[in-house]
Amino acid sequence: MADTFQIIIKKGPTPGRVFELTQSEVSMGREASNMLHIEDRALSRSHARFIRSASGYSIQDLGSTNGTFVNGNVTSGVYVLQNGDIITMSDAVELEFRKISTGSDPNATFVMPVQKKNDATEVLPSRAALQAELSRVKTAGHAEEHRVLFSRWFEELWNKKNYEITRELVASEFTAHGAGGQDIKQGPDGVAGMVKIWHEAFPDGHMTMDDIVTEGEMSSIRMTFRGTHTGEFYGIPASNKSVEVTSIGIDRVVAGKITEGWGELNMLGMMQQMGANPGPDQGPKEFDIETSITPEHVGEAYAALSSGDMNQIKQFWAEEMVWQVPGHNQLSGWYLNRDEFLAFMGQVGEMSDHSFHMDMIAGRVLVTGDYSVDLTRNRGHKKGEPDKTMDIEVAHVLRWRDGKVIAGKGAIFGDGATEYDQFWSRSPVVTPPSH
Repeated sequence: MADTFQIIIKKGPTPGRVFELTQSEVSMGREASNMLHIEDRALSRSHARFIRSASGYSIQDLGSTNGTFVNGNVTSGVYVLQNGDIITMSDAVELEFRKISTGSDPNATFVMPVQKKNDATEVLPSRAALQAELSRVKTAGHAEEHRVLFSRWFEELWNKKNYEITRELVASEFTAHGAGGQDIKQGPDGVAGMVKIWHEAFPDGHMTMDDIVTEGEMSSIRMTFRGTHTGEFYGIPASNKSVEVTSIGIDRVVAGKITEGWGELNMLGMMQQMGANPGPDQGPKEFDIETSITPEHVGEAYAALSSGDMNQIKQFWAEEMVWQVPGHNQLSGWYLNRDEFLAFMGQVGEMSDHSFHMDMIAGRVLVTGDYSVDLTRNRGHKKGEPDKTMDIEVAHVLRWRDGKVIAGKGAIFGDGATEYDQFWSRSPVVTPPSH
């Protein structure tokens, strides 16, 4: 099995950080463009580099101001590193070079104890045991690396508003696959821009990392945000109310940088705490349960919406209605009155070159009390991209009062959810139709 190599930061700005050496050449220095970026004034912008060879790694000083030392000796030229070597650039920065191997190299960090039978006969560990122990050692290294990285992530970016930290911790090709309906642009600037929106709405906001579980490149994090809503937040005016929301994030870390993220944010809980969406105890006053709604009435409401006739629309869709669009795309989220809902429908038409249409599926409407559930087929193509099409089934849950819709929510299942998000995103790709 191939050897693996690590740099452990023993002293410096991020003690405990583990950096995997995998490239043929790894630059190190104070400049953020270095693969191993260490923010310390004692280091030169481009201080040294690690060079891969058949036997492992060597280190070469790049004419730095303060020099590079291995085990207390200044290096000149290329120095071949051995397992356990201590590398220093100043009194404040100390690194350890580690080699992890299942081979017979006496300098290797990884050692499996030899077992003995009762007659003192030596029994060598099996290959499976060797592989299992190596996996355990590597996993422990990743766990520590990720814990340190995300501790800095929350403290520096979210709590100290150091937006430049994203250039150190986020890969240029970073992609967000979902963040509670937020549209996050690619790369470090996209992440910084998203966090700035939160800071403008919650200047006193504070994020804590409650739990982190790591396996390989992936970490799952439970986090809690607390703050006071004193600025506009995605169109919701300041309420001066306090919010506390716990969410889950899953992130991939490669070569010390976050490359992908999946976020499940409790946006509904936030909206309720800000008063933007009625909570269980903040709903409309009691009223008689609707009994006059029929499947035909539901169909007439959709027909009025399709007609574009405002007089017909007003007969079926209440002025104070709310509507939630599912998914993680630029259209996802809450629309808090009829005008916003109709503006959303207009945006759907514009973005689809008015090809988008919903067809109710015959016999697929259920009415109970003041709720109805219907199944519709949504189809269309993207404006300017006729080959980018969508064909999915969507379940709508509507709540009625006095014959009008007062609340609605869409639900998409299976591959349709991915198809829906990709269709409304800026991605040129869309999952093959699941209908």
